[in-house]
Amino acid sequence: MKAAEERRYAASFTASAPIRPNASGVSSLCYFGFAMSQGYFRAAFACVLILSAPTLAAAQGGPPGKAESWTFSAGVAPFFAPIYSGADDYGLSLYPDLRVAYGDRFFASVPEGIGYRVINTRYLKAGPIARIRFGRESGTGGSPFLIAGETDDLDGFSDVSAAGEFGGFVEFGGRYFSTRAELRRGVGGHEGLVADVSASYSFRSGSTGFSMGPRATLAGEDFIGVYYGVDQSAASASGLAAYDPGGGVVSYGAGATLIRPLTDRLSLAVIAGYDRIAGDAARSPLVRARGDADQISLIVAFSWRFGVAPSR
Repeated sequence: MKAAEERRYAASFTASAPIRPNASGVSSLCYFGFAMSQGYFRAAFACVLILSAPTLAAAQGGPPGKAESWTFSAGVAPFFAPIYSGADDYGLSLYPDLRVAYGDRFFASVPEGIGYRVINTRYLKAGPIARIRFGRESGTGGSPFLIAGETDDLDGFSDVSAAGEFGGFVEFGGRYFSTRAELRRGVGGHEGLVADVSASYSFRSGSTGFSMGPRATLAGEDFIGVYYGVDQSAASASGLAAYDPGGGVVSYGAGATLIRPLTDRLSLAVIAGYDRIAGDAARSPLVRARGDADQISLIVAFSWRFGVAPSR
């Protein structure tokens, strides 16, 4: 994990705004940072994290679910952030941003996971969600998508395998302000509970959408122990003191997103975030002795959108 999955691709991302508008004029941007930093992409979003960005199309108005058609987007997202959650060494990763949506209910993407809005009203949305948190490689400290940068901080630690996370989400908000919460349980790399909460303020200037707001991640000891704990084997091999953390707040911070269409189908997203690792996670020897509780991340993503018109 890393800076708190901006901590989640976090929640948030490139084609989300033009592709999947919701009734309030805001589209979820699973915060590629909180989720990456904390672990969606790095085993590090996080959702992110999660941010919300103004929907370019929704600004025109219209009820939810009005256009029941398939939409797709494909893109790449260079991601600059701490190599693992709590590291003071930074690296560059290149993540795929592939998205599929049907109407305003079903969505699936690498950063946002797979979800369905069972409740889908103008101000309230809720439903199940499944995400993947990619593993952490002890050799480089990073994820399989790391292309530049490495650290030896994790020498002596075991690799952390990828984990599936299954749970639910709820969103509440209007045209400019929105809040979101997720609760998930991991399977695989970790088996703990993870909760992401966030709030955002969104607005537009011409065709460019902006979003900003605070976020936080909480987790159980089974989650924090995997990513911040030091067992006896790792302590002997690394020279760090053994550490068995409990549950609680993992991190808190804020993020900002800019989304700008470059053409009718090509869009640019810039996502920046800051997270402060807290609680038992911050007291880990990995953070106190070898890393840094302050985590900064930056994502610049391009995506190409295309769709299938609804049958008549």
